[in-house]
Amino acid sequence: RAGGALIDDLKSLYSEGQGGRGTLDFLRIVTEPAQTAAEYRRMLAEVKEEYLEFSRPPYAVDPLDEKLVKQAGSGGVTCRLLLEASWEDAWRKGMGNDRLAEPFDELWKGERAHRIPSLFLNGTWVETGKRMIASNLAVDASIFNDTADVFAFIDYPVPASTAAHLSARFTYVSPAGSLRKRSEKEIAAHVVDGAYFENSGTATALDLLSALYSPGERLKLDFVVVYVNNDPGEEETSTGEPQRPAASRWLTELMSPIDALFNTRVARGTYSQSLTKEFVEANSRDSRRRYFHFGLKQEKFAPPLGWFLSAKSRRSIDEQRRELIEKSPQFQELLAVLR
Repeated sequence: RAGGALIDDLKSLYSEGQGGRGTLDFLRIVTEPAQTAAEYRRMLAEVKEEYLEFSRPPYAVDPLDEKLVKQAGSGGVTCRLLLEASWEDAWRKGMGNDRLAEPFDELWKGERAHRIPSLFLNGTWVETGKRMIASNLAVDASIFNDTADVFAFIDYPVPASTAAHLSARFTYVSPAGSLRKRSEKEIAAHVVDGAYFENSGTATALDLLSALYSPGERLKLDFVVVYVNNDPGEEETSTGEPQRPAASRWLTELMSPIDALFNTRVARGTYSQSLTKEFVEANSRDSRRRYFHFGLKQEKFAPPLGWFLSAKSRRSIDEQRRELIEKSPQFQELLAVLR
């Protein structure tokens, strides 16, 4: 009975509202691999516009026939991740509109043009290691040094959910994004999580502040930076001497390159944060704080790296948010500066 109810729930979840495209995702869970492979090939041979795909194995079936995948792509068929579709569905249910499913640049059309802040979504260019930015504004090389514009690699609109996901494609959680124009046969670039380049986003914020400072002086603008971090226990950046963690003592020859590569992304983040904080404080109009850091507290348990949070993790995050709003002196300082 439980199995039958689960099958009904899955069928409803993956089929309703998807125009039949979710059927394959349902089959991947409830059928054996050979049946799924056959269904996968049939779908690729017949699909006309787009199909939904889980982000990673074991739920995603790797392409069993590369020729069919290439044929679908050359015919203009796009592959959407089920993860993005689920964001769109959750937004639709919670907010009552299709804002996340709309093309990214539509967010700033019409009456919304001056109400929605500009977005700079940071990614990392796999082939070069350089920063990539997806934005509603032009990514000008004179402002963002040695940085690529995501939309220079594609010539078609993408939903807001896809644009957001481009900056959050972390290995083994989401696959690298492939960028190419419809007129091109070969993939031009791959993009992954922006944290590979710098894990705070403040490098981009500092570029913007530097470019806006001189015009801002003339226009009497006041700059405030709010940095929201989801790494539990990370302290506010200091511009003083760095802390000295204990040196590695085990398997150093094997682990040192891996540890250095991983920790470099964190170090670039704290370095960018300190420069941004220093810039804002040096150019503020008065002695009030202009750089604000908010983050999660270190709990006995840590939220997992992924898109699925337990009820316990969600409750903890909600409680910390309420405590921040009601009791944090720094939050009250921020409100006072913004008034």
